[in-house]
Amino acid sequence: MNSLISLFIFITFLGQARLENCSVPSKGSDNSPIACTESGIVRGAKGINFPNVVFFKGIPYAAPPVGDRRWKEPISAENWDGIKNATNWGQLCIQTVNQDTTKVIGSEDCLFLNIFTTPDSIGRKTNPKPVYIWIHGGALSFGSSSAGGWDGEAMASKGIIFVSINYRLGLLGFFTHPALREENPKLHGNYGLLDQIFAIKWVKNNIANFGGDPERITVGGQSAGAISSLLLAFSPLASNLFKAVISESSGAFYPDDPINWWMTPYTVQEAENVSLNHLESVNVKRDITVDKLRDVTVEQLYQQTWKLRRWRQILDGYVIPLSFKEIMNEGIQNKVHVLMGFNYDEFGASPSNNVTLEQYKRYAANNYRSLANEFMKLYPANDDSSASENFYKLIKILSIKIFIN
Repeated sequence: MNSLISLFIFITFLGQARLENCSVPSKGSDNSPIACTESGIVRGAKGINFPNVVFFKGIPYAAPPVGDRRWKEPISAENWDGIKNATNWGQLCIQTVNQDTTKVIGSEDCLFLNIFTTPDSIGRKTNPKPVYIWIHGGALSFGSSSAGGWDGEAMASKGIIFVSINYRLGLLGFFTHPALREENPKLHGNYGLLDQIFAIKWVKNNIANFGGDPERITVGGQSAGAISSLLLAFSPLASNLFKAVISESSGAFYPDDPINWWMTPYTVQEAENVSLNHLESVNVKRDITVDKLRDVTVEQLYQQTWKLRRWRQILDGYVIPLSFKEIMNEGIQNKVHVLMGFNYDEFGASPSNNVTLEQYKRYAANNYRSLANEFMKLYPANDDSSASENFYKLIKILSIKIFIN
């Protein structure tokens, strides 16, 4: 253990030394922005919608979690020589196109982040700006930092350094298995959360070279990203990494709630049951060895799409040490400011006008479970027309129930 700690300190020292010894002009010969990171030099580009903004996209904050690094804690990205172009979004993390298809998109090599700042901030050591780190939503199974509407230019134009991050999703981010536990007893999934924490550490170590203040970092997100940001406020692994959380439509954590059940972290046993059952559903043996497990293709792992919605964070005793109630009662949460809110009609931005009676009943059953019959009595539908008419009412109620804190 002591040797591992010494190695970590040595690697951190090398990264900091590389960062401190890096000296480049803030602009290239073509006027493109240039900045130093602990892994090497990056070249960005001018903002598209805001002329006073520059961005750096697709910066690797960790080594690719591929091959024998699948389902392991993130480690530092390899250093590079020369100047790395950071003008395009990095690959999104593995996911299906939507919940109803088995078509896989993205890459396992996806641990990238994006920084939006202003030209005069790069390399400046005086009057650093506050930093906002955005964690995207998507039920922990979909989405990316490049999703439309989250590019960060507008916020950077107002004097806030904006950072958006990718993290492992679905079964690559929240899968657990006895063979993995034997390999590393402290890990029970939560690789996606570990990615988020590692990205925040990277930002804290590097953001000063982009004009950001490492002592004024706020973490936030929407939906699953909001839930993640709150979980980080409870995690000892994220202690002293940020000062505040902005939770946008996170909902609340109520065990046994017929609607919010999917927001409550699994126990280790629940997570393992879900993981093993999923392996069976895609024709992978439950007792597979760890080496063979890492050889299974993502196409095979993602054969069952609907079941991918079940992945959640895990009460593992490591990333999340205790239940939220226990943490709050003992007062051991991270000492950060928290701002919570919700988006109006969160589920109703683009409600379908063509809902069938069958879809309406299934939607009520999936979300209200044991109370589905009671809901149908209160909001009855006898045909497709009445189902479509009542669907928006269902959306509004779910929005209020799930996302208002």
